[in-house]
Amino acid sequence: MLPLPPRTHGVPIQGVQFTALAIAEARANAVGAVRFTCGEQRLHIDLLLVAWHGASGFAPGAVVESLGVEVPYPAIRALFRRGRALCLALDPEACAPYNRFTLTRFTEAPVDTLARAYQARQRAHVASLAAPLPLGVVTALAAPADLVSGPLGVASLAAVVAAVAWFALRVLVRALTWGGPNSDRRRDALEAELSRRMGFFAAPPVGVHPRTVAGPPPSPPPFTPGTSNVRPPPLPPPFAPGASNLPPAPPPPPPPGVADEGIFARPRALVPVAIVAVFVVATLAFVQRFATPRAPTPLATIDRVGPTALARARRWSDLDPAALAPIEPSLPRCLCERADSLLWRDGVPHLSLFFGSGPDDTSGAVAPDEDGEYAFDLAVVNNGAEPLRDVRVLLTFARRDAGNRRTGITERGLFYEGLLRPARAVKWHVEAPGTEIKVEPGVVGPLPGEAAPPEAYVELTRARSRAVRIHAAKMLAYHRDPRAPDALGELGGGSNAQEEETLDRIRRAAAPVIPCGATQRGDRLGVCVFNASAMSYTGAVLREVREGGDAGVREWKIDATLPVHEGLKLDLPLEGELPPDMVVEPGRVAPPPR
Repeated sequence: MLPLPPRTHGVPIQGVQFTALAIAEARANAVGAVRFTCGEQRLHIDLLLVAWHGASGFAPGAVVESLGVEVPYPAIRALFRRGRALCLALDPEACAPYNRFTLTRFTEAPVDTLARAYQARQRAHVASLAAPLPLGVVTALAAPADLVSGPLGVASLAAVVAAVAWFALRVLVRALTWGGPNSDRRRDALEAELSRRMGFFAAPPVGVHPRTVAGPPPSPPPFTPGTSNVRPPPLPPPFAPGASNLPPAPPPPPPPGVADEGIFARPRALVPVAIVAVFVVATLAFVQRFATPRAPTPLATIDRVGPTALARARRWSDLDPAALAPIEPSLPRCLCERADSLLWRDGVPHLSLFFGSGPDDTSGAVAPDEDGEYAFDLAVVNNGAEPLRDVRVLLTFARRDAGNRRTGITERGLFYEGLLRPARAVKWHVEAPGTEIKVEPGVVGPLPGEAAPPEAYVELTRARSRAVRIHAAKMLAYHRDPRAPDALGELGGGSNAQEEETLDRIRRAAAPVIPCGATQRGDRLGVCVFNASAMSYTGAVLREVREGGDAGVREWKIDATLPVHEGLKLDLPLEGELPPDMVVEPGRVAPPPR
């Protein structure tokens, strides 16, 4: 790169000064604040906070705090208007690398003002590129449904808002760049001064076209060692005696449209905005014309089909609308998370314990043999959704002497090291002497949070212990999982009365129609009857369940139709106490509505 021409420092410069902002437009290679001083023989250029702007864009590392350049007036290769900006091109041999300037915002204010104006313009320029699209998307998504409907309407509104925002921000960029009428007057003054120095008459303030100095550049002076490597062209010789002092004719005007280009030209964004607006209007008109449902055919057209159809239509029109209302009452809707059951009325324990003498023993009772020895299996299941670490169970065995005092105490500590995952079981075989036993698990109380997921209990249905498999089916009914009836089918019938009663409770809890949320308010029973099946039922009956049999059980008929996948909130008369357990007999399948 050639060095900049030297400048005499410390010597006051006589001439007219102009301060402007150089922007990156019209192939300019300098951006920042610039001061021009028109001397008698040379143009003095003070580069104030200027950076180089090449083909690859702005170079942050090439910022010049202050630099002075002097060039002769014949080194000016081009001087023309571009919108409201003044473009100045210098001979690169005389001034490099800053030789092309697009000047705007001419001012007499300090340089810091121009620096702030340039920063504001850069921020507005970045906002004009980054903000329109997000603004359009947010506006389209926040628009009410009655104003914008469908993906096409949302996309059209987003496009229109983005185009309008882009146009408004571009106008803001131009407003931040233009310095007002004072800037235009100083721009015209600089153009007139440079035109006079180059030998041209000053162009009128309005309608000024680009002017380029005609003629080939003068030959450079001989190069002398030790001087600057820059060889600026010499000044043109004075006019010869007798020659005309009139300046040369100005160059022909530029082709149409050149003066209208640039940063301050008429925005071309109106064209895409107009196209988008026309597209949106045409789309809405098409949707309104072909997507709007048409009005039904009036009854007057029935005259064409004969008097019978007309009489039937009049008979329907004369009916009272109240006569067409449904006969059954309209009851409030409700939902059931699970059925009311004695299986979990007091909650689900965090750790379930199962005693048995073998894999098929579900009685849960353990007793010593004739020799006073215990021998049984103990299984525990983690019902929580979180794993348990290091499960412990303490068993204390003892005997009673003649005075009914505990003697011969023996303790057995059961320990499972590691994590017991949700809905997983562990089993121990215990043998110890004694006539009584005390069990102290390490985890007691109901579940503190959510229960283990149904998928884990499905795997537990394949356990070896029957008591554990029954517990897995119970927890599937607790979750209202559709695989609960299959788990009950694999278990078959109960081996004893207690097991059969437990299986019946699980069947009622896993039924498609269940009661839940039963409450007593004086002599009224409030309950939700939920139908989880894919069929509606009519003639359903809510019946009380007692352990002693069906004698004296209370029941309530439900006059309403049980809808599909919905529940009805019932308010029924109640005599006596709240039933401990209830079941819903669905009745018959309701006919489909006509």
